[in-house]
Amino acid sequence: MLHDVNAVPDVLNEADYAASHSEGRRLRDAGSDGLLWDSVRMPGGRCIGLFWPDVIPIPTQGRHYCYHWNGARVDFVRQYDTGQVLAVS
Repeated sequence: MLHDVNAVPDVLNEADYAASHSEGRRLRDAGSDGLLWDSVRMPGGRCIGLFWPDVIPIPTQGRHYCYHWNGARVDFVRQYDTGQVLAVS
């Protein structure tokens, strides 16, 4: 089980990790599988910290894409395995 630590005081302090280290150690010692929290550097992002390597399966390789930069912006994306060109809006 992953524990959400967003409400733990000072755990999301991006300059001082003392509270997050202490809470992480406490939860790990109590048998937690890991932590969940909101990213402090990427608004809307979520982070996980896993204590054990068997908590999640081995990642599976996903698709590969080629992004074409025209000097000002990405104007199209090509999917490598199919060659399909995807529109960029």
